[in-house]
Parts: sequence; C-alpha cells; structure tokens
Amino acid sequence: MQMLQGKISLHLLLPTHNLCTNEDALISKDSHTPDDFSYFIINSGASAHMCHDQSYYTSYQKLDHPKHIWIANDCTIDAVGISNIKIHTQLDGQSASGIIKGVLHLLELSVLLLSTAKLANAGVGTNTTPKHINLINIHTSRLMDCAYHFHNLYKLKVKIAHSNEAQLAWTHPPSKVSLALWHCQLSHISKDTIQKRVQANTITGIKVVGSRSEACSACHKGKQTQSMIPCATQDQATEVLR
Repeated sequence: MQMLQGKISLHLLLPTHNLCTNEDALISKDSHTPDDFSYFIINSGASAHMCHDQSYYTSYQKLDHPKHIWIANDCTIDAVGISNIKIHTQLDGQSASGIIKGVLHLLELSVLLLSTAKLANAGVGTNTTPKHINLINIHTSRLMDCAYHFHNLYKLKVKIAHSNEAQLAWTHPPSKVSLALWHCQLSHISKDTIQKRVQANTITGIKVVGSRSEACSACHKGKQTQSMIPCATQDQATEVLR
C-alpha cells in the first residue's frame, strides 16, 4: 500500500486479478457460513485492517471525510468508518479472544483483510510457510494462531463477537488491584511500563491503584551482584610469622 496524491493505494484486492474469487468472497461473510465463522485474509500489501460489514464492529465511528482506497484496476473505493472488531479464535482446542483495532469500513469490499504492517505494530509477527502463516507474539515468541493456505490466499478463521455480545464483555468491571501486585503477576516488568500501557489503553481489563513506591524484594534480590575478591590486600603483618 502506498500513498499516491493523498490517497491510499491497495494492489492486492481486486478479484479480476484472480487473487480473490467469488467463492473467496462468500467465505468471508460469516452470516452465510454454516459454522458461523469468518475468515480474515492476511494481506502484506495493505497498510490498514479492512472490513465490509458494519455489524462486526464493537462500536462505530463514521469518518468525517471518506478515505479513498486505490485498487488494482486503477479506481478507488471509499472507507467510510473506522472502529474495533472483537474476535474469538481457537488453536489446538484452546479458545482465545482478541481485539483488532483501527479497522476501516469499506462498503464495497467483499472480504476481510488483516494488514501485516498493522499486526507488526501491535506486536504480532508473521512467519510464512507453504501451508500456513503463523501469527507470533513478537515479544514472547509464543504462537498465537495460524492462517491456513486456501485458494492462493492465507485465511485466519475467527468468530466475530457482534456488538451485543461485545457489549456484554465490556460491561465486566476491570480488575482493580495495586501496582505492586500487577508488577508481580506480569512477570516483574517495569512498573513504569505497566502504567504507560494502561494509560495508552494497550492493556485492557485492569485498573492500577496505589503508587509505585512499594519495593519488590524479588527484583532487589535478582539485581544483587557479588563483590569482587581483590587480587591484593593493603593490610600487612607487622611481625614475622613463626
């Protein structure tokens, strides 16, 4: 995706280039899939996540001025809104929930797109193999999910938490405990880091109370160092030892 004369250019969307067939378009719409799942296409050519269905959003913000998206046949489609989408995923029988932030809404789009650039900004890396793309936590190297190869595209299977379901999730009160306890529970990361992430809303569902003045004994012990044994001493005997 490139900026051209104030517009966004997207080169990997158009069905006429055989990158997205009619069947692919239908697969992306969870209202028509028998198992009620949707499929995000992992797209390295997009600089933003994109969605075609307003009902997928947990909330909705209409853009004051539409953003023009260039597609492969040298025409544009408009992004008219932006918001977050809450999803549920499964990997090896384990369920997980997540929020895809800053997803553009394009009425004329027929598929769901995940931008690898935006994923990287959110701390999610991609590792591509012939059969699938692994989504990996950049900071911990933990495998988060897999997008599988299908009709020349890599698709991530998710279940959309629609606005009514997402609203129920958001009404749960955040956990309210001391900064010292969050410091211990989050593997003793910096207290300043915790406060900055909470203020920036990159960590949700927690509320920090208290100050950062409380010392962590485990961190103090872990930072202790051993004094060096001197090679020479300043003390000398005043008498000959017998």
